[in-house]
Amino acid sequence: MELIMIISASNQKGGVGKTTTVINLGAALAAAGKETLLIDLDPQGSLSQGLGFQPDKVIGGSYELFANKPVEILWHSENLAVLPTNINLADVSNDIVKNNKHGPTSILKRTIKPLAADFEYILIDTPPNLDYLTLNALGASQYVIIPCQCQLAAVRGLELFARTLEDLAEINDSLEVLALIPTMYTASRKIEQDILTILQNDYGDKCRPPLPDRVEYLRANAEGRAVSGDLFDYWIDLAAFVIGKGGK
Repeated sequence: MELIMIISASNQKGGVGKTTTVINLGAALAAAGKETLLIDLDPQGSLSQGLGFQPDKVIGGSYELFANKPVEILWHSENLAVLPTNINLADVSNDIVKNNKHGPTSILKRTIKPLAADFEYILIDTPPNLDYLTLNALGASQYVIIPCQCQLAAVRGLELFARTLEDLAEINDSLEVLALIPTMYTASRKIEQDILTILQNDYGDKCRPPLPDRVEYLRANAEGRAVSGDLFDYWIDLAAFVIGKGGK
């Protein structure tokens, strides 16, 4: 099996939909028959919990990628595997990463390679800040997807994040923005319409259609699954876009 793509979902701002993006895009890729691995690299464990895993009960997990230990993949469903977080991941920035001889931001790029043989797509959920975990994820990825709310604070944060991506060229000069997803969108609000226009102008074709704010996302997260019904069509379309990009 050939690994096609490693993608991080990242944004310096929290609560913008990174975990939602990873869970639902991962489910859509799996539904398309693609062997997909989701990695929870956020110590808060939102991805793990959103798929039914409890970080305080996970023995292995993404921490092992930084600890030179064997990694145990857990299967959520057919074609969809998860490497959940556990409570030890929060210690990575303080101890393991800073003292690693391979460099503090290049560990994941090296340790993710043994996993690549078993999957076509690897999606990484990152913390809501630019710590060593996020930098490792971006350093190991070919692409980044940026979820962003249509709010002024989120747009200002995007400007900072864009500069960070430019600085990351020293770590990973092949990293590209794959897509920007306007999340939690309410079409009736004029301010959100205006900000959506700004995002579309700034990101062009990389700006995906806005993702509407629906209670189904909260329900799906509580039930440990992807969204269902018509809402899942958005992610099927995004998966087709990602697969097409990987085929180029």
